[in-house]
Amino acid sequence: MPRVSFLKGRTLEPVRAVECTPNQVRTSHMLIGALLDYPEQNFQDALLAYEEVREDLPEEIACALDAFEEWATSHSLREVQEHYVDTFDHQRRCALYLSYYLAGDTRLRGSAILGFREFAAALGYEKQRDELDDYLPLLLELSGQS
Repeated sequence: MPRVSFLKGRTLEPVRAVECTPNQVRTSHMLIGALLDYPEQNFQDALLAYEEVREDLPEEIACALDAFEEWATSHSLREVQEHYVDTFDHQRRCALYLSYYLAGDTRLRGSAILGFREFAAALGYEKQRDELDDYLPLLLELSGQS
């Protein structure tokens, strides 16, 4: 049974495992992390990066990203930004901060974020920007570099 998606008017099919090489996993994580980040001027760079690696990705992943790319390129940057805010900032079930699902907006969330920070530090990862350590695009970037 399809599930309702956060993309208005679209549904998601149940998730299936996709066979990937380790390099395909790293590439997918880096790319999806870049595309999930707040769309600024460098959003076009992420879309161009996708075009460069598309042929190296498993077809199932490429098809899903094709649909996103088609949607994103048919809208202005401003419209993509507004959709991002509507989706990830105004809908709790779509929060990109993973500790939110564990602790909500409670004091426990700080401990969870600290756990993410310590995990990343143990892997030698240094954040290059001011973002909470449990931000999914950052964790995908970390996974892509590991």
